[in-house]
This record gives sequence, structure tokens and C-alpha cells, in this order.
Amino acid sequence: MLTSVTVPPPQQLPTGVPGLDDVLGGGLPEGSCTAIVGDPGTGKTTLAQQILFTAAASGQCGVYFAGPGESPSKVLSHQQQLSFFDTGQLDHGVYLRRLSHSVVEGDPTRVLAAIAHHIEARQAALVVVDLVQALTPATLWKDLVFYLSRCPINSILIADCEPLDAPPSALLSAADSVLWLRQRIQDEIALHTLQAPKVRGQQPLPGLHSVRWTWDGLQVFPRWPLVEPRVPRTRPPVRLTSGNDELDGLLGGGIPAGDALLVEGPAGSGKSVLAAEFVAANGRRDEPSVVLLFEELPDRFLDRAEALGLGLERLVEGGMVDVLSFRGRDLSPDEVIHRARQAVQQLGARCVVIDSTVGLELALSGGRGLGDCLWRLLDTLAGAGVTVWLNGAADEQLRAIVDDVIQLRRVERQWCVEHELTVLEMRSSSHSREIRAYAVGEHGVELAPRDLGEWRSGSNGQIVGGADPLTIKRTA
Repeated sequence: MLTSVTVPPPQQLPTGVPGLDDVLGGGLPEGSCTAIVGDPGTGKTTLAQQILFTAAASGQCGVYFAGPGESPSKVLSHQQQLSFFDTGQLDHGVYLRRLSHSVVEGDPTRVLAAIAHHIEARQAALVVVDLVQALTPATLWKDLVFYLSRCPINSILIADCEPLDAPPSALLSAADSVLWLRQRIQDEIALHTLQAPKVRGQQPLPGLHSVRWTWDGLQVFPRWPLVEPRVPRTRPPVRLTSGNDELDGLLGGGIPAGDALLVEGPAGSGKSVLAAEFVAANGRRDEPSVVLLFEELPDRFLDRAEALGLGLERLVEGGMVDVLSFRGRDLSPDEVIHRARQAVQQLGARCVVIDSTVGLELALSGGRGLGDCLWRLLDTLAGAGVTVWLNGAADEQLRAIVDDVIQLRRVERQWCVEHELTVLEMRSSSHSREIRAYAVGEHGVELAPRDLGEWRSGSNGQIVGGADPLTIKRTA
């Protein structure tokens, strides 16, 4: 008779690298050998030292062995500028040691004996060996790989890829975990990625994950974030106000919660004003919102809202609205999704505005991946019950990934320029299909009544002759 055996969950070593534990499936397996491979300059040493200093901060001793290509003093001068590098841990929790050229070129057993000596003398829980493969004899390299793979403590071996597009096969076979750092140049922009093709006993996230270097070290942005519980949609759906009563009527009572709404139109058609009204109206109803700007800075967005009397600054100060700008940034789709999710979680936001898809496409590294980025971002946010307001240009591909579409058009008539608004599509709700003229004035967007005679005459302070109806005047 077979008896069931309860297998304890694996012990894991936190890496301290933001996003990396998610990619690994929780962290590095305890007592494992990890290979960090990649071309020169891809961040292998920085990544290994982040892990080393994280372990030291938790009370675990670690030893870092530098090969003849780089002395500990050079490593110290380069790495101590990074925020994670705690000089107070040196010769206490972190020991930097050098394997000299004469030792490396000599009997491989001397190298292994030197490593074993320091591990035993320091009672180390983690050892990092950083040797330039091209300067290391093949026999030593193989012995080192198999020694570390059998070592009972956590070990990390750093290896340059030789040839540049493939890491050593022996290392891939013997190591328990493999982290592969890569760099490619696209449109004169360096794109850094990380892949975890192998983690024994765990389920790593597949694919290439974007990496950003800062003075805090490396940060990893998982391509597929950890799955969050999806919020079931109510029937009939709860509706959020668009911030305009007339527009709510055209939308069948407002925007269904959890929908992705695309407002498409040319520059200057009032998309940002409508978005600001949406955020302000829901903020006054205790529905927190995050605004992601890709074309302008937060102060200009808020100044325009204040000129319209929307009171967004009070909502920002009260923690009901957060306005973030990514103008002029080179971002990967993974980083955009991470920043959006982070902002939503921190604020507990129920609404998100993205202004606009044109700016987002410019911000994405190399101008690539807009469709992929929006598809994954909208799926993540909508699945959590967040309502997304998306400003953009007319695009059939964008229409395919959203739920609702509002079209703004600029129409030239004989005596003036008018603007028209139409609700083109709503997937989960009935809606009006009528075309309504509108203008933007001192108090925001105003839809014209069905009888346009008095409205066109200018008695309501809207369109007069050929005047531009989109001029926003600052109120006293």
C-alpha cells in the first residue's frame, strides 16, 4: 500500500532584485548553483552583487572571488557607487577575494582549495565566482562548474558567453538555475533583457523580461506579471460617469465599470479635456484615478484642469488622483505595464487615463510594441475591474482591443469650424448613435442641443463665426 508523502515547499533565497523573484518562481532555490551568463557589459557582476549584499543584509555571509581580469579593488571602485553596495558589510558579511593569475594558470585543485578554504573559514552561505572565461583554462573551468554544482551552499558562477550568442553547454547542464542577460541595439537604443531558461524544482516565468539599470542596480520587469484575482463583472454593469451628463446619456447611462474606452480624434479635438472631466467627476465620487501622461508634464495637465474649474489639484492633494508623466522616456512595454500596475495598487485606483497612444508609442523603446503593450495592459487592468480611458488617434487595431469607442471629428463648414462627437461602439451596452456637435469653452466640453440655432449664434459663449471653439480660457 502506497502512503502519501507530504513534500515541504522548497526553501528559497530572495535575490533582492526587484521583479527577479517573480521571474524565478519565488527566488533562488536554497543550496543551488546559479549560472549568470551573458555578453560583456550586460550587468552580470552587478546582478550577482545585488544578490550577495541582499544575503548579507539578512545575516548570511558571502564571499566574492574576482579573477585575474578584475581585482577586488577595481570591483570596489566600480560597484560602491550603487545604492545596494553597503561598505559596512565589507569584511563582515561580504568578503572580496582575488584569484591571482598564477593560481588560475596553475593546478585547478589550488583554485578549488582556495575557494573551499574561504568558504570554511567564513562559514559562508553564498559564494560568487567571477572569472573571465577567455582567461580561464578549459580544464579549470570544467572542474569549477562541477565543483560549484556539488557545493552544499548557494553558489553563483558568472560566465561570458563564448561564442557571444551561446553560453557554455557544460555550464547549462550542471547549473541548477540559469540567468541569461542580453543586450541588443534597436534604433540606437540599448535594450536589456533577462531570461531564466532553467530553474530546477520551480516554475520560472517564460520569455524575455525587460531590464533597467539605475543607481539602485538592476530592476526586472516580468513580461507576464503574476496573475491577480480577476474581478467578476456585475449584471447589469455598474456605470461610471464620463463627467458630462449629455455624454453619459449617449453612452446609455455612463461607462460600464471595467471597460476600456477609446476616445479617438485629431490633435486639439478636446480628448485631454474630456479625460480630465472624467477623472475629476469620479474623484468627487470617491473613485480614485491614475493619469498616465506620455505627451505632457503633470503641471500643464493640472493647470488646464484648474482653468476649467475641475479642482483636480485638490483631488491630488487629497490622495484621490495621481498624475504621472513619462514624457521623453525610453520604456519597454513590460516597464509601462509594471509602472501602471504599481501606481494602481498604491492608490487603490478604480480608473486609469492613458493620454495618449501617440505619446506612448514614442515612449516605447524604438517605437515598437504599442499593440502588444496595450493589449497586455488593458487585459491586466480590466481584469482587476479598473476602468480605462484611452486617448488616441483613429486606429482600427486599437478599436479591436477596447470595449467602447467615442469618435471626435473636426468638421469645416461654410462659416465656421465645428466639432462632432459620436459613440461608435459599446460591446456590453446599448447606446445612442446620434452625432452631436460640441465645443470646449471656459467650463469644459459642452454638447450642443439638438436645436443648434441659438447655440451656433454664440449666445451661450460657444462658437461664433470662424472662432476656434477649442480655446480654453482661465477662469478667475
